Amino acid sequence: IIADQAGNFLASPFTLPFTSIDVPLDTVNWTSNSDGDWEDPLNWSTGEVPDADDNVVIDVPNANPVITIDSDITLRSLNSEEPLIISTDGSLTVTKASAVNSDFTIEDGGTVTADGPDASFIANALATIDGTSLFALNGGLIELPTLTSYTGSTDFDTTIQATGGGSQVDLSALTTLQGGGTNFSPETLFINALAGA
Repeated sequence: IIADQAGNFLASPFTLPFTSIDVPLDTVNWTSNSDGDWEDPLNWSTGEVPDADDNVVIDVPNANPVITIDSDITLRSLNSEEPLIISTDGSLTVTKASAVNSDFTIEDGGTVTADGPDASFIANALATIDGTSLFALNGGLIELPTLTSYTGSTDFDTTIQATGGGSQVDLSALTTLQGGGTNFSPETLFINALAGA
């Protein structure tokens, strides 16, 4: 029964809509309003840096922090509404459905991997990935629907690779593809589609 503070009941029925969202118990949330380093445990709801068993959610309304990954990170899933940077020393591997819905940058030498039949990584907003490597393994999917150009690294060999049945790297908006290296540094861009065993 719903009443006001004076005890008066509602004169007519009303509908109160609810939205139900299934949030896995092993969800770890980014809690800082400021830009920050992925490896800082103070930025996470559990007080610990997320690991391979965690589903990570980065959604800080009215703040827009930029999160930087500068180490090798493996997660169950990642869903980010905030800008994400994978640095030269960083890599991200996911094993379940994942998405970045804000600016996504992989710096020269960084890597993203989607590993497994339930793994996907989709960057739905502006993506900048020149000089980086992408791996879809064992049925995984990497999709960058806004990426229109890619240039290989001048400092590292880079690879775009799908390995195993059902694996896909979808760069269907790509209009310009250029290998890496210079006259003094012959770095190579490898593009591989391997059935695997």
